[in-house]
Amino acid sequence: MARPQGLGRIPELQLAAFPAVAAAEDEAFLPEPPAPRAPRRPRSPPSSPVFFANPSPTFRRRLRLLRSHQDFGRQAWAGFAVVFLQMMCVVVGMMRAFAYGFLRMPLVDFFCETCSKPWLVGWWDQFKRMLNRELTHLSEMSRSGNQVSEYISTTFLDKQNEVEIPSPTMKDREKQPAPRQRPSQQPPPPGPQFQPMSQITGVKKLMHSSSLSDSSIPRFGVKTNQEELLAQELENLNKWGLNIFCVSEYAGGRSLSCIMYTIFQERDLLKKFRIPVDTMVTYMLTLEDHYHPDVAYHNSLHAADVLQSTHVLLATPALDAVFTDLEILAALFAAAIHDVDHPGVSNQFLINTNSELALMYNDESVLENHHLAVGFKLLQEDNCDIFQNLSKRQRQSLRKMVIDMVLRNMVHCADLSNPTKPLELYRQWTDRIMAEFFQQGDRERERGMEISPMCDKHTASVEKSQI
Repeated sequence: MARPQGLGRIPELQLAAFPAVAAAEDEAFLPEPPAPRAPRRPRSPPSSPVFFANPSPTFRRRLRLLRSHQDFGRQAWAGFAVVFLQMMCVVVGMMRAFAYGFLRMPLVDFFCETCSKPWLVGWWDQFKRMLNRELTHLSEMSRSGNQVSEYISTTFLDKQNEVEIPSPTMKDREKQPAPRQRPSQQPPPPGPQFQPMSQITGVKKLMHSSSLSDSSIPRFGVKTNQEELLAQELENLNKWGLNIFCVSEYAGGRSLSCIMYTIFQERDLLKKFRIPVDTMVTYMLTLEDHYHPDVAYHNSLHAADVLQSTHVLLATPALDAVFTDLEILAALFAAAIHDVDHPGVSNQFLINTNSELALMYNDESVLENHHLAVGFKLLQEDNCDIFQNLSKRQRQSLRKMVIDMVLRNMVHCADLSNPTKPLELYRQWTDRIMAEFFQQGDRERERGMEISPMCDKHTASVEKSQI
């Protein structure tokens, strides 16, 4: 249909004349309406947990930047603290060296008094606490910070590297008034006294040197009224099967001291190692007193027998010129001390009863380690160091050899030689060892413990207990 003329110039009339066409054109040419926006979430205040639980990306960037600045600042401060600490150490060290090494004048007292002032000590402690706190923060921030903190702490804050501030002198302590104690306050009760585990038990204080002199020392090192009978018995000193029981009887119960002194004289060890005679007598008497006479087998009589057996074994022609004098000295000394302070029970008994010795030596060769410890500890008693004239190297070598001999096989050859002795001596040793075994069995029975093999006097057979 033809459109009417004149209407094309007036759009309003055109739209009004043709409403349907205008609506279609509007829908075709008008832009699309914008999509509806999601409702905005209310913003949480900075103090709200939601703000920190889900921070915005901008806040995260700012937080990382702030942390990096803090990390840099702490590292810079720590570096400054290290430099300052080094400077302080150098300055104080120079002052101390200068004061103590060169001047030796009143400046020394002035420096000591200055360094001991409370304000300086307090400042130093405060500086170390502040440095420790900052290093702790630094170590918690990053791995590199932890490494830096650990290096600074181990290098500059170790106790061995700290600057020693002199303590107040005695004059200063005397000038300081004692703190007043209120009448109502009572002094604290003394705490319990604990015995240190490092102390070797069994060592007794004995006096043997007060009445000894070179002129008063008897022929065989012990005082006896039967010296002639003792001399006749000691003629068999170099033979296998010496009757040690007769030696003990004639020596007044001092068989170990007598045998040890005679063997050392026989081998000329006193002269070779410059052992003073009075020191030798003092040590061997002290050593023998540390063997328990109430123990049936492991007593000084047994030690004397092992010592004499070791002496005979070392004199065997097959071993001639094999051992040095120092090795012979070590072997004889090991034989003399190998059972000192023996309690008359086995290692397993000490372990099962949680004894102090078992705890000290960690259940490993308890008695053997204890015998060595006591034997060497007695050398530190008054006038007992028979190795005082040995060189440091000789002393160290001797100690190592003695430890190896007691803990291993050397002394055991003589220690278990009873079955090879004459039958009358062998029987006496057998009766003694079985009596000691049975005493241990009785103690185990009283404690309700399992009785050790060969220790039950009701079931053990003496014949089956032998080697």
